[in-house]
Order: sequence, then structure tokens, then C-alpha cells
Amino acid sequence: MEAYQPPCDIDAESALLGTLLLSFKRSTLDLVERYIGSEDFYKPAHQHIFSAILSILEKGGNVDTITVADELRTQDALDRVGGIVYLAQLTSSPPSTAHVEQYTRIIYEHALRRRLVDIGDVIRSEALDKSKSAESILEKAEQDIFAINQHQRTSAYHDSRALIKQAMVVLEQRKKSKNLYTGIPTEFLDLDNLLSGLQDSEMIVIGARPSVGKTALALSMVDNIATRQGIPCGFFSLEMPAIHLMLRLLASQARINSKKLRNPSLMTANEWGALDSAAERLYETPFFVDDTPNIRLTDLRSQARRLKTAHDIKVLFIDYLGLITVDNQTVPRYEQMAMVSRSIKALARELEIPVVILSQLRRDADGKEPTLADLRETGAIEQDADVVMFLHRDHRPENQDDVIETKLILAKQRNGPVGVVKMAFVPKYARYEGLDAYHD
Repeated sequence: MEAYQPPCDIDAESALLGTLLLSFKRSTLDLVERYIGSEDFYKPAHQHIFSAILSILEKGGNVDTITVADELRTQDALDRVGGIVYLAQLTSSPPSTAHVEQYTRIIYEHALRRRLVDIGDVIRSEALDKSKSAESILEKAEQDIFAINQHQRTSAYHDSRALIKQAMVVLEQRKKSKNLYTGIPTEFLDLDNLLSGLQDSEMIVIGARPSVGKTALALSMVDNIATRQGIPCGFFSLEMPAIHLMLRLLASQARINSKKLRNPSLMTANEWGALDSAAERLYETPFFVDDTPNIRLTDLRSQARRLKTAHDIKVLFIDYLGLITVDNQTVPRYEQMAMVSRSIKALARELEIPVVILSQLRRDADGKEPTLADLRETGAIEQDADVVMFLHRDHRPENQDDVIETKLILAKQRNGPVGVVKMAFVPKYARYEGLDAYHD
């Protein structure tokens, strides 16, 4: 029986290193580092050589056979790679620099296959371990595969030189960009001015007492982001069926009293025309809904990864936190909610998108402006969230068809200011608008 050979291409590795040693250019290495690191080389000697090249650059030196040999000697690794003789071999017949990207992709492809083999081995081993639940094994497998699919090479640390380069590139891009905000605009002007849009990797909490309009605000954001801007949004509707969600969006888009959608015979010809136009717009809207009631945390995370992979969603909404269930129902409720909160925060970072999650407030928050202490069931939400907003009304309207002035209180923003935004809630359309924009 032949010995198993993991996926690799030693010739491509040798050709790439030979090119870097003989005719090094910073731009060439930047291209290589987009795809691979030293751990992606199969041959240990090649891992050491590539690491030595990076180490020389970090010290501000020049890369060639002599300097790499000296760096390897300093690291007590020169003999392990085959000495100066092996470095000379790599440069003896170097290929053209025009082929660098092709060599890099070959190395990356084989490294990817090795990782998949490793994940498969781990899955097999854990699946045979009866002490672990099948659900936890599945989620871990999905998480590992998603990380590979996103081409993420994780590192235990980042040095300041690399980070400052990244920071300056980001600032230059922002300077050249015509966008006013660093995140995704909600199109509520005053809110966007405070948040600079919804930021990637942030957990954003919208809290309110029941019937104040948390879902309406979330859907108004979806309408502004997905329908008007064409930015893909995912939505977990744990309380309301997906069809009810779409009916509310139709009423909001068409500016038709939502009561009439319960009895369409009351609608006028003009309203039917407006409804048809709204339906055409929403038909093309990149909006994806999962309405599994009381969804388990592991299932939510798995489905969110699928939405990201299949539809590249840029924002995720969850309505609402208290309806997410965990596998271990024996621990106290506050511990379950703390687990959910931490997991949602981790999900935002993993997917690198803003995750907006709705949350109920304590009963004693009725009749007063809410504070962070009013977040229901656990203090972990306050701790984990990057942004916390509260909906609050100073008084209840006498006529439910009247426009209701509502405060959106930005009580916490980890990376920016706090403040209050005045909103107009239009009950008959179940829609929020900026107060000034509504009056205009």
C-alpha cells in the first residue's frame, strides 16, 4: 500500500521562494501575502525560509540569499533547511516573476485541501466521541469550514507595523470615498450622523417595552437598506411569520393603511396601483427571512453563516433575543441569555457584519426613559453590545392613527458619541421616519 501523501506541490513552493530570493520586490510579497502565510507551505524547510523573509522585512532589511541565510542562522534553522547549498538551489533556475501569482494560488489551493482533510479527520474523531452532542460537532465543523471559505488566516497577534499600515490604507480609502459614513447608512440622517452608519462586526441592540415598535424600526431599516440601497439583509423573525413581515413591508412601502391589507376590498384603485409598484420593488429586494419560532442558538448561527455564504448579506437583524433557545435548558435563565448575548457578539465578528438584535426591557421601565439597567434578563447584553438604543415615548397618543413622536435614545456606543434622535412613528404604515424628514 502506498504511503498517504497530503495535498502539496513542492515544485511550486520552490519556484516561489526562488523568485523571492533572487528578485525580491515588496509588491510581489504583498501579492503573495494576500493568499498565504508561512504555515501554508507544506515542506518545513520552506516554512522556515518564508518566515525568515518576513522577519528580515520587519527589521527593515533587504531580502536576498545572503541575508536570508544569516537570518536562518540567527534562528538556528539554517542547517534544518539544508544550509546555504539549498538556498542556492532554489535560485539556480528561477522562473519568471510573472508566474508568482500562479505559484501562490497553487500553494494556497493545496493548503486549503490539507485543512479540509484535517477538518474531516477532526469531524470523524469527534463524531465517534459519544460524550459530545451532534449539534455542537456540526456547528464547530460549519464554523471551521466557513472560516476557510472566507479565506481567513487567523493569527494570535498583530504587530504594530502591520496594523498601522492597514489603518493608513483604511483612512486613505475613506478619504477617496464619496461615502459620508464608514458603515452602512440606515438613512435616518440624525442616527447616521451619530453612528456613522451600522458598523461591521458590531452587535447593535434595540430595546423597548412591548408595542413600542421595535419590529417596525427594524423593518424600516431593512426597507431603507435593502430596498433603497440594494444591500442584502438577513432577518430572523422568531415571533412573526415571514408572510406577516412581508405584508407589513408592503404597507410601509406603498403607504397604505395596514388595516386595509386585512380587508383588501376596502382599497381604492390608486392604492392597488401603489401596492403593485411596492410589490415590484420588494420583489427585487435582497431580503432573506428565517421565521423558525424559538430557534436554537446553534441553528441560528449555522443559518446565518449560510446566508452570508449564499447571499453575502451585509446586515443581520434578529427579532428578538428573548426567543432564542440554548441546548442546555438546566442552567438559570440569566445564564442562558448571557450565553446567547456572547454568541451573537461572536457571530458579528465572525461574519464581519453588523448584527442588529431586538430586546425587551424590564416591566419597571414603563413610563420612564429607559437606561442600560433596564435591559431584561441579563447584564451581559449591556457588556457585549457595541451599540445600545432605546425607543421611548413621553406620552401615549389619544388617536392611534396620529403620527407619534418617539425618542430613539442612543445610550451606549463603544466607539462614538451618545445622544437622542427624534423619530416619527406612523402607526397606519407601521413605519418609522426621521421626524424632520416626515414634516418636510
